[in-house]
Amino acid sequence: MSNYTTTYTGSYSRWRRLMHAVSRLSHSTILKITMIFLLVGFGAGYVYKTNDTSTKGYAIADLEVEVRELQRENQRLSVQAAEYSAMHAVKKRVEAIGMRAPGKGDVEYVKPVEGTVARR
Repeated sequence: MSNYTTTYTGSYSRWRRLMHAVSRLSHSTILKITMIFLLVGFGAGYVYKTNDTSTKGYAIADLEVEVRELQRENQRLSVQAAEYSAMHAVKKRVEAIGMRAPGKGDVEYVKPVEGTVARR
């Protein structure tokens, strides 16, 4: 039993020395200042990241609105292009600018010339 008591007392004294060292360390001014700087640093980092995230969120929301507006405009332009390419619209524009269909002798076909046509 004496062996157990010695071991227990040895453990207890090591425990007391450890707690005393922790107590001295916890009362240290350098530790307190370091902890304050770490707390302030992490707090500033948190505020910065939160602000950055919310700013990016607003930018994304603005871009989504712009995408929807561009999609609507694209749809409107597609409908307008389909209207302009319809045959009746083409005929109306052709008549408005004074174009007409070619007559029987109005078209001449050109035959290609043999050999070089252009020089460098």
